[in-house]
Amino acid sequence: MAEASAPAAKESTPLVKSEEEEAGPTSAQIFGAVFSLQFIVVVKTQLTALLFEAAHVSPNIYSFYTCIVTCLLLVPIFLLKPGTWGVPSKEMCLGPTYVFPLIVAFTTFDLCFTNIALSLIAIALQQCIAATNPFWTGVFEALLNNKWQHWVIYLAVTGVVIGAIVAGIDQMKVGGENVSGGLLFALLAVLCSSSKGVFTHASFKKFKGTLSPLALLFWIDLLMMPIILAVPAISPLWSGELAEFLSQGMDAVTFWQMTGIAAIGGARALAQMVLFSMVTATSTSIANIGTQMSNVIISMMWQHVAPTPTFITGLMIVFTSIITYTNLKMNTAACGGIMLEKKDDKSEPLAQP
Repeated sequence: MAEASAPAAKESTPLVKSEEEEAGPTSAQIFGAVFSLQFIVVVKTQLTALLFEAAHVSPNIYSFYTCIVTCLLLVPIFLLKPGTWGVPSKEMCLGPTYVFPLIVAFTTFDLCFTNIALSLIAIALQQCIAATNPFWTGVFEALLNNKWQHWVIYLAVTGVVIGAIVAGIDQMKVGGENVSGGLLFALLAVLCSSSKGVFTHASFKKFKGTLSPLALLFWIDLLMMPIILAVPAISPLWSGELAEFLSQGMDAVTFWQMTGIAAIGGARALAQMVLFSMVTATSTSIANIGTQMSNVIISMMWQHVAPTPTFITGLMIVFTSIITYTNLKMNTAACGGIMLEKKDDKSEPLAQP
């Protein structure tokens, strides 16, 4: 955890740099990073779900393979640009913050739980759960920085959670245990994702200049591999999936599909790291709104998701709540100025003549 004396992140808008980062990236760079992240995430999410559905690839094996591909792709970059290489410092790895081990752990479970969820439930339903990320991120950032936002902010984002529950009601009735398990993994993934975002941004602020986003990504993926193999819940080794996969092998088409999508996954992680180094974790989670809406719309065109009134109502609640939340974050005078600080009227009475 960060020290209690660490200043809380401040920002005038969700996608503009904070006051402490006056010499940081320009607005054009931030919006460029946001657009890149949104595009990559949409492509990667759709292709990953298609891979699980069409090629029947195990999500745990795919998660492990993604780490291998990402590390291999980063090695040539380090050789061509040695300045991008770096090693985590002792302060990052040890107490009192333990920020680097926490980032590695949360990133591991975020990746694995997300892939498991995508293999069990439709993208539209998984994205409804993922849309609650700003709520959890805001709470975790408040706990980390000891700075809470106005209650109306939390009220607005609570609607996202309610909408996600409503959207999942009909799907759970149809899918039974499969959907129930997928929803559980999707919820665990979003909790890990928000925690990862908070600690990653805190790492870039506290240990600025220690690691580049490329070096941080390499060490995270390298250390994720033994964790994936060791933890029974996500391990293809313990489940026997890895042995079966190696014995059966795969055709060339599936191999290149899996490799290409894994490479896109590495690009997604890098784009996310770059954005974390520019703005707060809450801002990054808000930037994901467009990707979630796009993923829902695109996936409903090819996945078998019944557009029931309950499901559509849930989606409307989710995205209406997110838009409201974004408006509140970008405009402190919104909602009748309820978030503006109240100043006590301490003016002295006029002097008598």
